[in-house]
Amino acid sequence: MNKKHYWLILLNPLFLLVYALGLRTLSRFFQWGGVARRFPLIALLGGAGILWFIIWTIVYFRRKKRKVMKDNFVLPALLAELIVFVILTGFYGRQIYHSAQPYNGKLAWVLDDLRNTRKIDFEQRDFSQYGLDGIVTALEEGAGLSKDSELYTANTFSVTISADGMIERVDGYLYSFGAEENGTEEDRIDENGTEEGNQEQSWLISYDSSADKKMTVRLNGAVNTDYREQERLSPMFAMADALREQGLPEISSGRSSWTMSYSGYTTEVCGSNWYQLTGEGDLASYFWNNYGENKDAFFLNISSEGAEIAAIFCGEGTMETQQQAEEKSEAEEDIAAAQEEGKTLLTDQDGSMTFYLDADNSMRLEVTDAAAGSRFYEFYNGDIHNTDPFDGNIGTAEGIYFMDARKGFILLTYASQDSSSMYYTNDGGTNFQQVTLPVDEAAEDMEGNEFSFTTGDMDYTETPYEEGGVLHVRVSTSAADVGTYALLFTSADAGVTWEYAGVQTLSGE
Repeated sequence: MNKKHYWLILLNPLFLLVYALGLRTLSRFFQWGGVARRFPLIALLGGAGILWFIIWTIVYFRRKKRKVMKDNFVLPALLAELIVFVILTGFYGRQIYHSAQPYNGKLAWVLDDLRNTRKIDFEQRDFSQYGLDGIVTALEEGAGLSKDSELYTANTFSVTISADGMIERVDGYLYSFGAEENGTEEDRIDENGTEEGNQEQSWLISYDSSADKKMTVRLNGAVNTDYREQERLSPMFAMADALREQGLPEISSGRSSWTMSYSGYTTEVCGSNWYQLTGEGDLASYFWNNYGENKDAFFLNISSEGAEIAAIFCGEGTMETQQQAEEKSEAEEDIAAAQEEGKTLLTDQDGSMTFYLDADNSMRLEVTDAAAGSRFYEFYNGDIHNTDPFDGNIGTAEGIYFMDARKGFILLTYASQDSSSMYYTNDGGTNFQQVTLPVDEAAEDMEGNEFSFTTGDMDYTETPYEEGGVLHVRVSTSAADVGTYALLFTSADAGVTWEYAGVQTLSGE
């Protein structure tokens, strides 16, 4: 009996049937789990396959010289069995491989846990001695946190302390960008909003001393870092240290445990006792109704059995998201470029406008109120403040243009945007007068125009511009027709008088 006979009988149809059933059960186990239901069958079928392999191998070597069948039958039958074996292996192997891909099956989650979940020692649990530093030490020693890193909280970070001062529970989601480096944070932030040379890290923490003495930490999760500054963890540590060193009577009044909860920089309303962390690091009693209901600060809430005991806060003011900080930085760059370029107009999101004459002078129309699609404006030019630049008229500011610090124009368009007015000043904006252009002088040139416009239609004044030392301004029928058909007017005396200079169409004639 040669090797062909050995493999022919080893891969007999009954063995292939058991093999197929075993692979099918194994693939479903990797896809859906179910140790109690599927693992015994996998073990039974796997054991049967191994037992068959051992028994037949022993029999083969004992009867190796015996001829059991004709060779001309062996090769086709063996080839058929091998084809079936390969098909079964490939088919179920592909299913098992698929279940190992992220989020596709139980096996994927098991592999993900092996890669990203850590059980780490948490020995410095004594809050009265170590404060919250023991949590950081545990992450540094067992979960890859770099020393001196700035930590942030991605959600509510809570720590429960027992009556004897031991940390009982920790729940939260922290992230960081690595150890602090020399220089300011702005120097370290790259164009993608992460710190140069450091990869974003995260730690999803779960600890319950009654269930496990080790801390469970999940790594490499996705975190929204737009609110980075609001989510700094260092204020919580400062407030917790003050609480640990000074204590609060409300906490030490016979409670079995109490919980600190922190979400970062927020607006908080609390009806219990308030404490403020002073600049000296002390806790000062504070009346919540004097603090107000809409103050922004870093808050640490203290509770026991679901009831609020006290609130500690530090800092106040308005914080920015990462996106807002980037938008602010872009706006500052635009302003710097406008100051350098000169005679540049920028518009804010609320409709306020600023005209940068040069690096030292700017003129601003600032929105003070709005109603029914129209806005009210005040004008600023250094020390000059005009509270009614448009002489009681309301609408939407269309533009600002100044030749120098004294002489210039502001423009107002109305809600329909089918007409606008231009106002002139020669005293820096202390006074403005509405400009009337000699539109009627264009009557002859407009006769028979292809749009059938008349001089009465021409009441939309565009922002002036300078060309060759002469002021130019165009008048069209509405904002929609700008550049299609317009009347051109020029001024050689910086806007004091205007002369009609002809018709302009889209072709430039």
